Amino acid sequence: MFNESFEKWCINQGYVELAPSPLIRNDNHLFTFSPFEDLEDNYLEEKRFKGFKVQDCFRNVFPQNLVNPLSTPLQKLVSIHDFSFSDSLGELKNCVNGFLIDELGLNETDVYYIIPDDASVVALFVDNQIPEEKTIVIDKNRLVCKLPFDGIHYYIKVIYAYKGGVVTVANFVLVNYQKKNFQLDSVIYPERIKMIMDDGDFLYDLKIYEKCRDEFFIKIIDDKRTFNFVLGNLNAIDHLRRLVFESNNKQGYTLKRLEKELFQECLTKEIDFEQMMTVFCQNGVVDGNCRDYLSEREEKFVKNKRQCLRTLKKRLKSVKIVDEALFNVLHGELGCTKEDVISTCETLGIKNEIKKEAIQQRFAFYYEKSKNTMTDPKNQYC
Repeated sequence: MFNESFEKWCINQGYVELAPSPLIRNDNHLFTFSPFEDLEDNYLEEKRFKGFKVQDCFRNVFPQNLVNPLSTPLQKLVSIHDFSFSDSLGELKNCVNGFLIDELGLNETDVYYIIPDDASVVALFVDNQIPEEKTIVIDKNRLVCKLPFDGIHYYIKVIYAYKGGVVTVANFVLVNYQKKNFQLDSVIYPERIKMIMDDGDFLYDLKIYEKCRDEFFIKIIDDKRTFNFVLGNLNAIDHLRRLVFESNNKQGYTLKRLEKELFQECLTKEIDFEQMMTVFCQNGVVDGNCRDYLSEREEKFVKNKRQCLRTLKKRLKSVKIVDEALFNVLHGELGCTKEDVISTCETLGIKNEIKKEAIQQRFAFYYEKSKNTMTDPKNQYC
């Protein structure tokens, strides 16, 4: 319903529908990661119209999606674009007030704008009658947007105060900003907005997944992080496998990596993979073809992992210290991960000098309710 509401609203506002880009790309990027892609010429040629786009986007977000409740590899994003220059924030305000608030029902009180400390941008918000108490001014260098052409481009982040944290629901970009004169780009996050509308605690804590979630917690593991991660990867795998097929190209490698991330998480959490896939299949999240596809690959993964660990244990029995250099050799020869080597070192009592990859743990919205303590975004956001 979200996409239909967005498309209807855009057409009523005079926006032209823009064709979505192919998810699989053959240029400098493997996948389309933003609705902005393939629209560059419209900005450079200063086309005098405004359009909207509904776009499947993929980003490699591992391992952040293990800990960030809003992170997922594949999302359908929507956007509005104004390719003509303007000195007004009318389109931005109309999208926030007319669509997010009036159409979808978000609470106006909880909406804030994060803007750069560029004096002319601050004045622009004053000129457009956006209340000062609704703007959070931060270092402009943190809001510089890098686009594939010269010019000054600033992010304007629209955040929503939610359950003691804040959720970014849209990012606008003032493209080719020149003293209050600019073009407009944007990205709007439907899944996050649907989470808010459904009063969810994480991205896929939605009413459409409620039965599946409850069954997952009872039959598989009572852990919302795992449910959110698994569902995000499943959605991405099920979508990409229909486009990539059996392939040794870079897109095919990405698909295999997503599968391995899923299998490893299930192995680490001691999850019965077949039982888990049955839960998702019976609740309509994936179909039987996807279940069979992944079950076959999971079986091979587990078999190879066991062989890898047996060989690794033999290789390390005569070793006193494992450092990064030795890990690189073992990884290249056996395909083992740092977690494999670290756990084997612990089992054998071998000194380990390998450093685990640091995962960002600081977010504006957390799984743990006790960490969501922001009561005043205007003064607490930093």
